[in-house]
Amino acid sequence: MPDKELSLEERISRLESELSETRLELKWIKQSIQLPSKPKAEEKPAAASPPALQPAGEKPAISKPAAGKKVPDIRWDEALQRIWLPRVFLFVLILGFIWGFVAAAEEGWITEPMRIAIGFLTSGTLWALGNRQSKAGRKPLGVTLTAGSLVLLTLTTFAMNTLYGYIGFWVAFIFFTAWIALGLWASHHYQSEALGLLIAIGGYLVPFMLDGASHPNHLLFYLYELGLYLAFWVYARRQSFTYLYYTSYFLLHAVLFMYSVIAGPFYTSVMLILVALNLAHLVLALVEQDRLLHYSSFVALHVVLLFYSSEQWTHMELTAIMALVQHLVLVGLYFFLPKREDSEVYGGLLASLFLFASWIGSTWADYQIIWMLALLAFHAGLLLYYWNKKEENRAYAAVLTTVSLGLYLYHAFDSTLLPLLYILEGAAGMFIGAWIGRKFQWGLAAFVFIAGWLGVLVQYPDFFFSAVTAGYLSLLVTLGAMVYWRKHVFFSEWPFYSKASVLAFCSSILYILTIYTEFAFQHTSHQAISIAISSSWLLYAIALTAVGRFYRYPRLQTAGTVMLFVVLLKVAFFDITISSIALKAVLFVVLGSIGLLVSRLLYQSDKEK
Repeated sequence: MPDKELSLEERISRLESELSETRLELKWIKQSIQLPSKPKAEEKPAAASPPALQPAGEKPAISKPAAGKKVPDIRWDEALQRIWLPRVFLFVLILGFIWGFVAAAEEGWITEPMRIAIGFLTSGTLWALGNRQSKAGRKPLGVTLTAGSLVLLTLTTFAMNTLYGYIGFWVAFIFFTAWIALGLWASHHYQSEALGLLIAIGGYLVPFMLDGASHPNHLLFYLYELGLYLAFWVYARRQSFTYLYYTSYFLLHAVLFMYSVIAGPFYTSVMLILVALNLAHLVLALVEQDRLLHYSSFVALHVVLLFYSSEQWTHMELTAIMALVQHLVLVGLYFFLPKREDSEVYGGLLASLFLFASWIGSTWADYQIIWMLALLAFHAGLLLYYWNKKEENRAYAAVLTTVSLGLYLYHAFDSTLLPLLYILEGAAGMFIGAWIGRKFQWGLAAFVFIAGWLGVLVQYPDFFFSAVTAGYLSLLVTLGAMVYWRKHVFFSEWPFYSKASVLAFCSSILYILTIYTEFAFQHTSHQAISIAISSSWLLYAIALTAVGRFYRYPRLQTAGTVMLFVVLLKVAFFDITISSIALKAVLFVVLGSIGLLVSRLLYQSDKEK
């Protein structure tokens, strides 16, 4: 029994000692966390595998600092001394060598073979010095010297081929290709995007530095430029060199455009290749959510089509077809990719639709109506298909249907029927927008409706029953429906809508009433027309007051009262000056009696309340 108690005591003491040691270790850990840790100079970060190219707006080479860590200040003095100082003065050195070569050549001190040998020796020296400086930990200086070596190699090869004629076209082409490969290796070895940019600029300009070909080889040029672009595209994505990625993309278009101006035509095959390239980039940009590439490839495709249309006079319908293909690709991507911002989707879809309409109108006008009708049917089919399925796609299809219908009506009907059709389309579009709860759809349809509204109001009827009359009736019916639906839940966030709809309805009735009164008395005297208009206004004021009182709508009663004062002012300051004494008496008696009667009715209605 004592042995057991003794062993138990030993175990308790051992646990107490271990607990005290654990507490001491925890205290040391907390203190070490609070104190700033000093980095060890001997430790080097492990080489990580290159990440994939990030979307636009994110720079993969720059990682965001963790929360709570202070971002180090930029040392401008170190950047100036270690990066820009060697770059600037290396350029000065190369410029001095060039001027020295020119002076020595003019004096006859060095021959052409000596110049070439000096160029290669200097290039090799700069390459060796750059490698040595990089190994010594002075990477910016080493990269700058390596860049100078590559520039001298390119200039020396250019002199051998173009200036002195020592080597032919194919030998010079092989040399240039070797320098490009060497530059890419150096860029990868030093992980320098600046070297990649330098090699990309020089590589795209290589065909313009070559000489000795018997005739321009357009096929070789296009194959070389496209192959070079694909090489830089793959390399930039693997190394996450964002600037190199976009620079090579823009340089490809610039070089091809420049070559077509200088050396040859812009072939249809080249246009198709560039369109396919931009469509592929468009798909890639939307998948990776790269906005810069998205906008660039979208615009670049139409720049290619514009350049092609200015160079070619045949197969012009291809431009419209390519614009249509871009629109269909965007529709497919936006409808099937994950949810995106509505502003981006609406902007891309509507821009591509309007651009297609522009291309079809300028290059294929004979089939413009057919193509617009086919596109309208396609968009309407999408709207019906997604009506009860996906809300976002339903909203996109509704907008496309509204715009394509407006474009079709614009090209298919004359100016007499167009306002009437726009009123009907706008009313239907606003109804759909309120039904599906999409403000952009409602606003777009309201814009179409206002265009038809203004178009109807500027028309003057030739007969009592004509297309203009139908437009007036459609306008009044539509505005009346808008007044009826003003309390719909969709308009609860727009407090001004109720007043605006009633005001638009009443104003349109007054305007149309004035037009038809003037039309009815157009063959009478000016005095009769003026008095007839005043009478119609007076009846309209009575009607507003009566309707407002019957439906208990105070604003209409107020509008009727204001209208009575307007009629009084018109009679007092305009009609009375062109009327006889007897007619003046009749006007004032009638007007005064009606005013008192309306006042009595309003007083009675207030008393009943």
